[in-house]
This record gives sequence, C-alpha cells and structure tokens, in this order.
Amino acid sequence: MPSNLAYVIMGGTFDPVHNGHISLARALYRTFGQKVVFMPTAPPNYKQLPTTTANERLDMLKLAINDNPHFVIDSSEILQQKYIPTIDSLKALRKKIGYDIPLYFLIGEDSLVNLDTWDSWQMLFNLTNFIVAMRPGYSLDQMSEQLKAQCTKRTIKDKSKLIQPFGQIYFLDFTPLNISSTNIRNNYQQKLPTTGMVDPKVDQYIKDNKLYSSNQLC
Repeated sequence: MPSNLAYVIMGGTFDPVHNGHISLARALYRTFGQKVVFMPTAPPNYKQLPTTTANERLDMLKLAINDNPHFVIDSSEILQQKYIPTIDSLKALRKKIGYDIPLYFLIGEDSLVNLDTWDSWQMLFNLTNFIVAMRPGYSLDQMSEQLKAQCTKRTIKDKSKLIQPFGQIYFLDFTPLNISSTNIRNNYQQKLPTTGMVDPKVDQYIKDNKLYSSNQLC
C-alpha cells in the first residue's frame, strides 16, 4: 500500500474534462487514499492539438473538481505551452519530491501496450509506478516482446505489495464510463445533448464561452 505521503497523477489533455475523468479519479482516491493530482498536458505532438486554450482547459478543470477536497491540479506542464515528454515531467517532479516518495502515474491499457513508443520509456520505470485503467478492446498480446517482459516482471496483483516508490505496475479494477472528449466536442459542435457527460458548471462555461462551436473547430 502507498505510504501516508504519495503522488497519484492523472494526466490528460482534458479538452474538455468530463464525468469519465472524474469517475476514474474517484476510483483512484478510493484505491490509494491519496489526493489525486490532475496534470493537464501541454499541447501534445502525437495527436490533434486542443481547440481550446490552456487557460480555458484549466478553468474547466477547476470547475469540475472545485467541490472535491481530494483532487488538486498541477499546472506546471500546461502553462509551458510546448510539448513536454512524460519523462521530463516526471524528472522535474522527482527533483522536487525526491525518490523516496511513491509516485503513481495513471495510464490507460491502450497506452501501456504502446509504452515502448514513449521517449526513454525504459527510464520511466526508474521514476514512477504505473496504474493501468482497463479499457475494452485492448490486449496485452499487442505488446512487443521487450515491453511484455518488462510488464510481466513488474506487475503487482496484490495491492498490499505495491510498496515501491517506482518500478511497479498495478491494474486498477475499473469499468470506464462510455464517454470521450472527442464525442463531447462533436456533440457541442452539432448542438446535440451532453447531459451526464460533463459537470453542469463545465457545461455552462463551454456554452458561455462558445467553445467547440462549428467556427472554432474549422
């Protein structure tokens, strides 16, 4: 189990943050009993750039987690406004907190099977533990043999043995909500319902600021 002091990080573009993100963060808190740190990413170099600004994404995130004392935001990456490899973000965090505090970095199973495409991916195991949120449609058989070997020796099935500051992998028993930021953006663009997808305060912010409108997405 994590110590009384640990970092549980949930990164993402959050364009926009939605109820699926919040549901997953609650599952993380229930599992680890630690505050969940939302770390919105700077513009990625591996997928379409966000259609909203860094400040808009931060505003929506603040609205979504405002009532939950167990959630906090780390804006150190998003405010840099340039692509930052995960390895660099984790190194910067380790420089701040040291190497004795457990660090838990959430990824989806889809990211795990492609982890060996990340910058300096093998060094990541010297910086963090990985918590893997299961998603339908992915199989560990899709991994390269080299990555599979790493995952096999690092995977911990008994949560009580998840005690190292870094280097372990734990699969979170979680059924994700069928919600995606892409579908939400499309619904706003086409003026379709988004009920149950985003926090009402986030919904109002999107409408007030005319985010994800047809003109903006063109």
